[in-house]
Amino acid sequence: MSDNNDKKKRVLIVDDSRFIRNSLKSILERLNCEVVGTAENGLTVVAKYKDLNPDVVTIDMVASP
Repeated sequence: MSDNNDKKKRVLIVDDSRFIRNSLKSILERLNCEVVGTAENGLTVVAKYKDLNPDVVTIDMVASP
């Protein structure tokens, strides 16, 4: 019988840098996560979140002064 802990976590990556998105994707896949999508900004991530229903979302946030 399969345990829920054995299930791959479904991840959505959000970062404005393509290099960082690709790097995170590579790292997460090596950690046995399923990267279900990527987004480059907050405007596109909301729709993708609703469509993809990930378990985890990584977000690169920069605070404005």
